[in-house]
Amino acid sequence: MPLYTAQDVCDYLMSGTGGGSQDGEHRVIRGAVHHAYRDLCEARDWLWHVKTGEFTTDGVNADYDLPADVKNLDALLSPSVGTLRYYISPTDYLRLNINSSPAGDPFYFTVMRIGDNPYLSVRFVGVPTALTFQYLYRQRPEPLSKMGFEPRCRAGDVTVTSGSTSVTGANGADFGPDMVGSAIRFSRNAVNYPESLSGLYPYAFESKIAAVPNSTTLTLEDAAPQDFTAVKYYISDVLDVSPGMYTAVLSGAELWYARLAGKGADQPLALYQRDIRLAMETDVTNPLSGRREGWLEYPLTPRLAGYYSVQLPDQGV
Repeated sequence: MPLYTAQDVCDYLMSGTGGGSQDGEHRVIRGAVHHAYRDLCEARDWLWHVKTGEFTTDGVNADYDLPADVKNLDALLSPSVGTLRYYISPTDYLRLNINSSPAGDPFYFTVMRIGDNPYLSVRFVGVPTALTFQYLYRQRPEPLSKMGFEPRCRAGDVTVTSGSTSVTGANGADFGPDMVGSAIRFSRNAVNYPESLSGLYPYAFESKIAAVPNSTTLTLEDAAPQDFTAVKYYISDVLDVSPGMYTAVLSGAELWYARLAGKGADQPLALYQRDIRLAMETDVTNPLSGRREGWLEYPLTPRLAGYYSVQLPDQGV
């Protein structure tokens, strides 16, 4: 499946405004893409952004920092069977922690910031024993910083041979470690910069960047399907969105462009409201179709047959 990148959304806006990468309004276009992506990711707890994490308590400390991308999390799970760990509000945590500091199980926990720490932390009432906790959490994607049009994201040219993952840059190419995880797209020639698949010069090959050994060398996640010799390229951040969410990013960028450019926002707002509603309706990650093969192997009960269930369309679960 093609990668959805910030460059694609910029190209989409420029196709509607008639702008180009060197136009004065390009700053507005890039700002619109940045804000639209942030707004969509914060609009709800998307199932697309559900991830797993874990941390291990040491039997000494009661507070444990969560990763920087944690937006919120579910209940904590551990191998200690039969022990309940209840989430409580920060207010109740403070009340209990002041009056009691037990060690071991059972215990309560809350999730909150500690001091000026910009990240969330799990805070236990008392000190838990040494255990490894697993949890589900909603990820907050990194903000966009590379739209593909910045000078260092397309400076010089690149060369890679067929079947190789090592890319060599020349004539001013300047790669950095912050490009790991971004997408790189290769043109078919040394003249035209690669565009999205709907452009006049669609890219010939794309891959995520796996490593940056030095300022003139990249390592790809995927091997090149053919030789690319001294061709133009773009490097752009990958949008962490599902196909159903992508259209909402586009219309959200249109809405933000209208706001930043001082244009009428009524029609873009209506389109965005429609597209984000559709994105929410299609926010599923279960790969099953909702119809299980071999279901007759299980005892046929009224609940299994759905007699007590609300009649709804296939939900994909």
